[in-house]
Amino acid sequence: MEARSPSTGRDTEASYVGERTREALALAAMRIWILYAKAGAGHKMAAEAVRDAIQSMAPSCEVACLDILAQCRYPFRELYPLVYRMLVTRFTRIWGLFFWLTHALAPLRFFRWLRHVFNAFQSEAFTREFLKNPPDYVIATHFFPVEVVGFLKEGARYTGRLAGVVTDLGVHRFWIHPAVDVYFAGIEGTRRAIMREGISSGRIQVTGIPVRRGFVPREREGNGGLKILVAGGGMGVGPVEGLVEILLTYANGIKQVDVVCGDNRALEHKLKLKTARFGTPSIRIHGFVERMHELFLGADLIITKPGGVTVSECLATATPCIFTRPIPGQEEMNLSWLKEQGLAWAIDRPEDARTILEQILADPSLLKEKRMKLKRDGRPFAAQAIALKILEGFH
Repeated sequence: MEARSPSTGRDTEASYVGERTREALALAAMRIWILYAKAGAGHKMAAEAVRDAIQSMAPSCEVACLDILAQCRYPFRELYPLVYRMLVTRFTRIWGLFFWLTHALAPLRFFRWLRHVFNAFQSEAFTREFLKNPPDYVIATHFFPVEVVGFLKEGARYTGRLAGVVTDLGVHRFWIHPAVDVYFAGIEGTRRAIMREGISSGRIQVTGIPVRRGFVPREREGNGGLKILVAGGGMGVGPVEGLVEILLTYANGIKQVDVVCGDNRALEHKLKLKTARFGTPSIRIHGFVERMHELFLGADLIITKPGGVTVSECLATATPCIFTRPIPGQEEMNLSWLKEQGLAWAIDRPEDARTILEQILADPSLLKEKRMKLKRDGRPFAAQAIALKILEGFH
């Protein structure tokens, strides 16, 4: 059984890392690259959370947090995030087919060789710069850098260490590479899934998915009406507009609604026009929010999409959630586990949220029950756990 991160609001990062350990780690000095791919916001957020944890524990370490796509060939570096966004927002069935087809094909030798040739070609500039002065350790929060650096290790062109931080509760086989020294998994089920692909249990640590500082549980006031947060992830996707229309009909019971549109400027502008004249409930429309934990901690209930990092943030803050229809593939796996554990509600259409809201307003103890379950499974110090394993394992 893996050691659990503290999961109560009284715990702090300082209490998680013992004083002696902190003093020893402060002397550590190595070069670390944390690599992500800018396809959705979660991979970058996880990378930054691990970077901050390492810098806090070991100030002598030189830590760089880099988007590997920025050093790939044009037009691949531009098309990758654009095509991904288009598929998961407009052509979800095609995305689901692509996800599961590539998952099935991934172990085949020819398909693996094809990916190697393609990745090596696209990442040639990155590889050239990387090998000029390679870091001691690479931490990847996206499968693409796992594959690129994994192939370099496999060919003995890179002799440092490589870690994969899986940012969903399920795992696509693109994450699996024999050259990875250690995997960090969100839950025990993720660990078992990685083991089924031939990775030994000793190379997998169950730490939780890393979240940024501030995502810790706290007691809610629980009076004066519900405070609800509606979020569409960093890309501002999902049925956000339909959910807002439903919430606007609740003059009683709902005190405040915060809506986060991410970088979807069109949605932000549209909702600001639509909600300008409403007084109850109070509606606040946000674009991309840097201090997202403040909105989480102020909310009694969150309605959002089941992305891996978002799920981890809900668990870490013990905030009850209603999850909208998942993107096929990774979000389906995330939501499946949450439903199995009784940790969240799920809806297929915005209209379905009304039934759940009516139940909560009639029986507020439902939120308390969910908070207790979430606090049990939350890992607010996953980033610190990963940093600790990386730094201790290097010495």
